[in-house]
Amino acid sequence: MALFNVMEPPLLTPGDRYLIVLVAVSYDQAAAHYVEPHLTVFTLRSKTATCATFYAADLASRGVPGVRRLLAVRHCPTNSYNVVVLYTNETDRVGGHRPGTGTGWRSVGARRSAIGYETEGSDSPTGRYQHNFGFLILDVCSGVICQVGF
Repeated sequence: MALFNVMEPPLLTPGDRYLIVLVAVSYDQAAAHYVEPHLTVFTLRSKTATCATFYAADLASRGVPGVRRLLAVRHCPTNSYNVVVLYTNETDRVGGHRPGTGTGWRSVGARRSAIGYETEGSDSPTGRYQHNFGFLILDVCSGVICQVGF
């Protein structure tokens, strides 16, 4: 298996049970932007090697509202099955390969220009963009989300 568009160095969970890599589907060089980041998890200490992927939409469907883009992953030093995943509710500014991601671009004449942050949240009750960050603790063995924080 080959991994492309690796966003940060891979990490090993304690006890070297899992190798977790934050990768993206593609990289838009013009915008210097990783498109659709997701986690790829490899088992290391089992008789059969497995690989699992976790996209933002997958995590959102498991009960974490507002997960639209994964930003980083960190290990939990006391647990060999859990990782901390940092995320944002901001949509992907480029791309649109999976449901729930926005292109982040609009046509203006013959040009394409980036949509401003205030445009994305214009339908919110306050009429402004409301950008939030959060974290969750993910059990990479079972895919269960153990805790969510904002």
